[in-house]
Amino acid sequence: MTGGSPGPRLHLSSRSTARAYARSIGAVRAIQGAFDSGDVGRLVSRLHEDAQLVVDTGGRVAGPESACGRASVLHSLGRVLGDPDVAATTAHSVNGSAGLALRDADDRVVGIITIAVRRRLVRRIWIVLNPDKLRRWN
Repeated sequence: MTGGSPGPRLHLSSRSTARAYARSIGAVRAIQGAFDSGDVGRLVSRLHEDAQLVVDTGGRVAGPESACGRASVLHSLGRVLGDPDVAATTAHSVNGSAGLALRDADDRVVGIITIAVRRRLVRRIWIVLNPDKLRRWN
């Protein structure tokens, strides 16, 4: 006896991925709106008070430090979204969750933002600016 077929597990996995995407898409759109308006302050109500920002530069590019707490996260996120090298954002599925690609004027990806949402609040934001990790995006 094998203990059952893998079919239900695959089905649950895709359902789980769909739920993760649905939880994160609203927050991703809010971040995209903040970029478009130039106002990261509008994200205050979307961030948990103990939100965390993890920034991966790989030591190869300039970027803000990782941050903890709503105010610090907003400040660092504002630095990334306000960077003159970031000309546009586009929504993408990143590892099964909604995410944003940060693009330069030549439409090259210069960063990826992913988030973790719990109970409608953003708990963690990951920003990858490390060019080595962005190669497959370009």
